[in-house]
Amino acid sequence: MTKTIVITDTLVSDSFQKVSFTSQDDARDALVADSTLTRELLEIFIGYSGGGMPTWNARRAALVYTLPSDLILTRAILQLYCNLKGPEETDLVFVKGDGVHPSIPVVVDDFNRAYWGAFVKRVDTSTIVLNSYNNIEIPVPGLIVNGKIKLYGLSGRDYDNIPALINYGVRFDGSDYPHPPKIILTYSLPQQVFKNPLYPKKPLGQLV
Repeated sequence: MTKTIVITDTLVSDSFQKVSFTSQDDARDALVADSTLTRELLEIFIGYSGGGMPTWNARRAALVYTLPSDLILTRAILQLYCNLKGPEETDLVFVKGDGVHPSIPVVVDDFNRAYWGAFVKRVDTSTIVLNSYNNIEIPVPGLIVNGKIKLYGLSGRDYDNIPALINYGVRFDGSDYPHPPKIILTYSLPQQVFKNPLYPKKPLGQLV
């Protein structure tokens, strides 16, 4: 016998960037980022700035959530609050980490795309609502690795290596902002686990 539980909890998030004065490929293929960004913002875009010194800028996000053991995950929904959209529609891509990366807090060598795992989800930014939480359902098979959900978020042009002529992407509130990233999880627990007094009190969620 199992108990089905639904929880809404806050994700740990961070983002990082690489700036290149040479090419988009130089930014995209970098082994390390130039810096990590403030945890107040979660930025996912790739951009180009012209003028006297052309600049390519790739910004990627990391999302991590730790789960209790023995659960059977049946549904997962990201909730991301959008506070800025680029001037052109594009898409967002979510991929798994490699089981170790990304780190939380993010370190600059998490930027390396060699750490990208399996493709998870592609979202057209035309469906992203500004100044609102957006629900993004993600498939659950293989989502949990070593008791954690670890995701990278990146611009579709970054993922597909399509040249950026302007800035493409979106910006969400980060972990330290008023509307932090959240995740809604539906999962089941064996009855004996649920009754165990040593089972973590958080997250227990709402029984359904």
